[in-house]
Amino acid sequence: MHEIELKGKRILVADDDPFNRELLQMELTDAGFEVITANDGEDALRKAQEFPVDLLLLDVMMPKIDGVELVRKFREQKDFENLPIVLLTAKAQTKDKLLGLDAGANDYITKPFDIREVLARVRVQLRLTELERKSREAERVKGVLEMAGAAAHELSQPISGALGHVYLMLMEEDVGDGRKSVRVEDLKNTEDCLRRATDILHKIQGIRRYEVRDYPEGMRIVDIQKASEETPA
Repeated sequence: MHEIELKGKRILVADDDPFNRELLQMELTDAGFEVITANDGEDALRKAQEFPVDLLLLDVMMPKIDGVELVRKFREQKDFENLPIVLLTAKAQTKDKLLGLDAGANDYITKPFDIREVLARVRVQLRLTELERKSREAERVKGVLEMAGAAAHELSQPISGALGHVYLMLMEEDVGDGRKSVRVEDLKNTEDCLRRATDILHKIQGIRRYEVRDYPEGMRIVDIQKASEETPA
C-alpha cells in the first residue's frame, strides 16, 4: 500500500496567542507543511476563503468569532463541508469538547498541547481526508466504467444491425456506373437501427440516478432502461 503524501499540504492556524501561533507555524513548517496564520476568527475566515487550505487548526477562545462559531460558519459553505477541522481548546470538560464536535469539528486537542500530539492528529485527519477523496474518485471511475459497459451492451445490437444492412446493400448487384440496386427495405432497416442507437444515447445522456445489473463473468453494468424510466423529466 502506498504511503499517502502529506508534505506540502496547506494548514491554516488560527490563534490569538502570538506564542502558540508562532510555535505551531514553526513546528508544522518543519514537518513539511505549508502554514498560513490568522490572529482571530474573522481573519481566519477571510484567509481560508482567499487561500485554498487542506486543514484548519483553530483555537476555541478567539476574539470577534470564537472557534466553535467559526466551525459552524465554515460548515455552512459548500467549499468547506468536508475540510478537516481540529480545535485547540483550554476547556477540558466533555461538554465543551462535544460542543465543538457537534458544530462540525473533526477532532480537538486540549491545551496546553504536546506538539507531537498536534502533528499526529493533523496527519491522521489529512490521511482520512485523502482516503475519502480517493474512495470518491474510485466510485466515480467505477460509475464511468459501469456506464461505458452499459453503453457498449445496449448499442452493440442496433449498430451491428445497421452494419449488417449496409453490408447487404454493398452486396447488391451493380446496375451500371458503379451504382447498386439498393432495396428501400434495407435503407429503412438501417435507418431503424440507427434511430434505436440514437434513442439509447439520449437515454444515457439523461441519466441522473441509476442501478446496476449483474452479468456473466462478474460484470456489473448500468440498467439503462430502468435508469431512464426513473430519471426526472
